[in-house]
Amino acid sequence: MALVVETTNSGREYKMKDMSQADFGRLEIDLAEVEMPGLMSCRSEFGKSQPLKGQTLTALGTEVRSTGLMIAGKIGVVCGYGDVAGVRVIITEIDPICAIQALMEGYQVLTLSDIISEADIFVTTTGNKDIIMVSDMRKMKNNAIVCSIGHFDNEIDMHGLVTFPGIKRITIKPQTDRFIFPDTQSGIIVLAEGRLMNLGCATRHPSFVMSCSFTNQVIAQLELWKERSSGKHEKIVHILPKQLDEKVAALHLGKLGAKLTKLTKDISVFLSRGLILQAIDSITEDPKRLYFLIELYVVKLCILTYIFIFFIKFILFFYHYS
Repeated sequence: MALVVETTNSGREYKMKDMSQADFGRLEIDLAEVEMPGLMSCRSEFGKSQPLKGQTLTALGTEVRSTGLMIAGKIGVVCGYGDVAGVRVIITEIDPICAIQALMEGYQVLTLSDIISEADIFVTTTGNKDIIMVSDMRKMKNNAIVCSIGHFDNEIDMHGLVTFPGIKRITIKPQTDRFIFPDTQSGIIVLAEGRLMNLGCATRHPSFVMSCSFTNQVIAQLELWKERSSGKHEKIVHILPKQLDEKVAALHLGKLGAKLTKLTKDISVFLSRGLILQAIDSITEDPKRLYFLIELYVVKLCILTYIFIFFIKFILFFYHYS
């Protein structure tokens, strides 16, 4: 294919090697925009003022691997109990012993129909067949992820999904396909065609993790640029100030469904006093530590007294012989 030469707003030429990849790029951006709330919030908050106008930073983005989904904070359904971690997990089980083990580990145990329309990620681990059927997948939320860690694709009804009348399949990238149902126009994402996804879809950092990192960098650059003439920041390595770190965290809370309680002024003052009292309590609760501090101050007082007496004697001696 011949190269298409376009120009930027400043007139600089750039080349698009293969325009057939445009749809793939759009899908990558769509996924990144959902999974990078911090960067999107920066764009919303600072887009109009353009604080870095004229600088080389003109766009925000990252490479998305597989789905790029941040697992932490999502609701995941594991069909069949085993070792799971990192996500708010709901278990489906047929074995009462496995079910009680899951409950004792702190996991919720429900049927698939109870949670089918609420969860973000569905993982089958049973080694059995017909665990998630196409009728279940039609009820899932848009862009729910369906995958298996079984070697065969019969845990997930892949045949029913692929042959569903009017189904539209979009290959986002190898091992990552989005299936759109014709009646709802909502889709699900299937990994590794329903087979062993933990080998077929091994990835690097999720987009959400990269969003936290990139937002830190952007907020730090904005702070440095804003204070470039004030002399506030020396030309040394700085630790990101706590208030900026808190801002980055706050920009990501909404994506995880969190609502932060605001600290009132009275509680803030009370908390500050409490920290002081806590420090005092930590000393008084340990008698050995308290005795050690008392002895230390007594020794210091004796040394200072001895120095003071010696100094007075020296002055009197000098005055007497002068």
